[in-house]
Amino acid sequence: MSQHFRVNTYFMIIWAIFINCKIVLVEKFQ
Repeated sequence: MSQHFRVNTYFMIIWAIFINCKIVLVEKFQ
Protein backbone atom coordinates (compact mmCIF):
# COMPACT_ATOMS: atom_id res chain seq x y z
CA MET A 1 0.00 0.00 0.00
CA SER A 2 2.86 2.40 0.78
CA GLN A 3 4.32 1.66 -2.66
CA HIS A 4 1.09 2.76 -4.37
CA PHE A 5 0.98 5.89 -2.21
CA ARG A 6 4.56 6.72 -3.21
CA VAL A 7 3.78 6.34 -6.92
CA ASN A 8 0.68 8.52 -6.49
CA THR A 9 2.80 11.20 -4.77
CA TYR A 10 5.35 11.19 -7.59
CA PHE A 11 2.51 11.44 -10.13
CA MET A 12 1.05 14.48 -8.35
CA ILE A 13 4.47 16.19 -8.26
CA ILE A 14 5.07 15.54 -11.98
CA TRP A 15 1.52 16.72 -12.78
CA ALA A 16 2.08 19.96 -10.82
CA ILE A 17 5.38 20.60 -12.66
CA PHE A 18 3.65 19.93 -16.00
CA ILE A 19 0.84 22.41 -15.18
CA ASN A 20 3.40 25.05 -14.12
CA CYS A 21 5.38 24.62 -17.35
CA LYS A 22 2.16 24.83 -19.38
CA ILE A 23 1.19 28.09 -17.63
CA VAL A 24 4.66 29.55 -18.24
CA LEU A 25 4.49 28.63 -21.95
CA VAL A 26 1.01 30.14 -22.31
CA GLU A 27 2.16 33.35 -20.60
CA LYS A 28 5.23 33.52 -22.84
CA PHE A 29 3.32 33.09 -26.12
CA GLN A 30 0.53 35.56 -25.32
